[in-house]
Amino acid sequence: MRVATIGQNQFQTALVSDLNTKLQQLEFQITSGLKSQSYSGLSADGRRLLDFETSTAKFTNYIESIDQAERRLDVTQNALAQIEEATAEARAEYFAIQPYYEIDSTVRATATVKFESALSEVSRVLNTVFEGRFLFGNETTDTSGTVTNGPLVVDFDDMITTIDGLVAAPFTQAALEGQISTYVAVNATTDVATTTAGQFYRATTYDNTFNTSARIDDNQTVTYGVDANDQAIKRILKGVLMMHYATDRYNDATTGFTTTAEATNTFNDGFQTLEAGLEDLRVLVGQTGVKQQTLSQVRIEHETTLALLERQTAEVRDADAFEATTEFQRIQTQLQASYQVTAQINQLTLANFI
Repeated sequence: MRVATIGQNQFQTALVSDLNTKLQQLEFQITSGLKSQSYSGLSADGRRLLDFETSTAKFTNYIESIDQAERRLDVTQNALAQIEEATAEARAEYFAIQPYYEIDSTVRATATVKFESALSEVSRVLNTVFEGRFLFGNETTDTSGTVTNGPLVVDFDDMITTIDGLVAAPFTQAALEGQISTYVAVNATTDVATTTAGQFYRATTYDNTFNTSARIDDNQTVTYGVDANDQAIKRILKGVLMMHYATDRYNDATTGFTTTAEATNTFNDGFQTLEAGLEDLRVLVGQTGVKQQTLSQVRIEHETTLALLERQTAEVRDADAFEATTEFQRIQTQLQASYQVTAQINQLTLANFI
């Protein structure tokens, strides 16, 4: 074999190896839909792809945070609506019986039941558990959905029993209102002593500014959540409790008021407190709605960004199936021809040159 033939053989062998490598790459592109198995295989585009994937992961995490916040806010908004409905019925009952309040014991008895129902419903809603935590508190639940020292908010019977123990009968309107205010801590500016008996809020730990926050963008965090110890809730409880005592203990000198006039004052003052609480509650509903809108708007922006990132990622990462198949067929034909040339070169002997 001549030296030239040896050179031709080496060239063809290298060519065949290169074509086989290209064929494997094209086969990978066709089967996987990707241009390369690694970032380095994309040359300069490898860094761009890494940046796109990092940004995609970041915005995906933001959307997951928004999802979690939206779920909690949706449940919160529904719960606030239930509280508003229950207390609005108590408000309507005040107007219904007010003309007959002092003259008809049957009307007062009926109202007492409705006020009790409203308080029980508020307590039930405030004890709502969502995703393993109390919706209106910062206390986690155990497997039964309760904290170790009882529910987040006590029930109606516990409220009445505790208040009866705080105020000595017969009592005046001022004495009763003062003890109810102390009980629900209406004017509290510091944390409620929640581990002490006599408070309606019974979480084992409590932050007076309870809330949950979610990072939803590079420079934006949304704080959300309504606390069972919010001023709106406390005013509602205080107002309905006063109205309940005013109808239930109207002319009971043993367990009630010193005079019926004191009961009437309590009834009317309780209504005014309830009105203030309902107004505060509507503010909470509005604030919750604003946060829902903010989350929705940011979600739309992130989803738009993710769609753009996906297109940019696809341009760098994804192979053109038609182009890869066409190139595969071309390389395959070229490889077959190279094999034939290599075979012919390898068959040459000294006789071919005599």
